Amino acid sequence: MAGRIVRRLSLVLVLATAPVWADVSKPRITPPQPSWSQLNPEQKRILAPLAEEWNGMEHHRRQKWLDIARRYPQLSPEEQARMQRRMRSWHAMPPEDKEKVRSQYREFKQLPPEKKQAVKAQWERYDQLPEEEKLRLKQKSEAKSAPSERILPARP
Repeated sequence: MAGRIVRRLSLVLVLATAPVWADVSKPRITPPQPSWSQLNPEQKRILAPLAEEWNGMEHHRRQKWLDIARRYPQLSPEEQARMQRRMRSWHAMPPEDKEKVRSQYREFKQLPPEKKQAVKAQWERYDQLPEEEKLRLKQKSEAKSAPSERILPARP
């Protein structure tokens, strides 16, 4: 269950930041992008959750985040807050989880439109749940996926 919730939340993150992702069918030839120290103060403010990993990012990923930063001022305050939460959440993910999310996004892109719609509808149902219910589901999921601590017999 925890795995499903993580996958769903990952998928939501991916869907929400879909403009961030490059078309995986095209080769990525992106010119060098600015280092963190070369960003202007407004870009640094907007992209602050990514500061620690910025200089280690591939150029195409930096470019996508810079595109988001360029559009950021036109977002409503709620959308800006949501984008900041997503950036913090993304930054907190281990690299393996980020790659897993990217892989899931690539798989999602291959789904037929009706299956994509079903996934989106499922997420919307989850998103409408009260926070207490989401927390309960998360705890239930984590409890199910926790490794059992079996005690193996000692070897002679």
